[in-house]
Amino acid sequence: MTLRLDALDVRAHPDDRGLLLRARAGALLGEGEAVERAGFSAPAERLLGAARDLARDLLGAEFSDLDGLRRLTAAPLVAAAPAPARFALETALLDLLGQRRGLPLGALLGAPASARLPRSALVAGPDHARMAQESGYTVLKVKAHGPWPDDLRRLRLIRAAVPALALRLDANGGLPRPQAPALLRDLQALNPEYLEEPIPGRDPARWAELLTRSGLRADLQLAVDESALEDHDFNAHLRARVARVVILKPAFCGLFGALDRATRARAVGLEIVVTSALEGPVGCAAAAHLAFALGASRAAGITPRSGAAVPAWLDPARPLLHMPDQPGLAARS
Repeated sequence: MTLRLDALDVRAHPDDRGLLLRARAGALLGEGEAVERAGFSAPAERLLGAARDLARDLLGAEFSDLDGLRRLTAAPLVAAAPAPARFALETALLDLLGQRRGLPLGALLGAPASARLPRSALVAGPDHARMAQESGYTVLKVKAHGPWPDDLRRLRLIRAAVPALALRLDANGGLPRPQAPALLRDLQALNPEYLEEPIPGRDPARWAELLTRSGLRADLQLAVDESALEDHDFNAHLRARVARVVILKPAFCGLFGALDRATRARAVGLEIVVTSALEGPVGCAAAAHLAFALGASRAAGITPRSGAAVPAWLDPARPLLHMPDQPGLAARS
């Protein structure tokens, strides 16, 4: 049952800024993916260098079960690597272990064989929103970046086009502070499921002040994503509990890191939403399997990079994700 890492190949990503990692154990091949995203990750060159160091240091390493894999990836040399490089490694090794055990990656992490969950659709305008609704989506994510207040017109047109659907608004810190309270009231009038990353900065106390100044402390749910990438920032948000929803992107905190964060967030009453990072099939499949394992109640944001060739179960035309029955990652078309 022991898996020995006979080869670890790291190469520049052919379709994105980042890397692909392939791990071989006997006849088995596991795959991992890491991408560079501004504001979320180290540059691609650093990710490549770190992954190549891991590949050199871990060649010949062995593990036989999930606990052994956790110990291997918790070693100091792995823990010190940038999170996206760890994500690629963890994905590839879990892919190997799932194949050896004959289990989908999600089931390996504890998901039931019948696991399924809705996903959200990323839309830009009212026509796109109507198309998503016609495809069966019930949750939409919309970027709310400004320029303000002009962008409110587009957002209002989207809400008018799909009045019954849930809207998730993502400001990416784009509400200018002087106008933020008034803009927050305008956005709340759209009845969003939540507003993600309202203003620049990582201090949750400023989020609390904004809610108080807008008069929406009890009415508007905030969600935290890039403001809590680092552990100390994540812990600050857990203590403050201003954000009621935690966005988990395993691409930027690792698969095992995301599992740990989900446990800690739920322990203080926060909800979680698992999302991908607009990657290809490997990264999206890993995020989906994590969501299956966590049994998340809110729709997952599993959105592949535009034009990426994904397997049928990840097809963006499918508003409901079903865990595949193939062993491992099941990321190949």
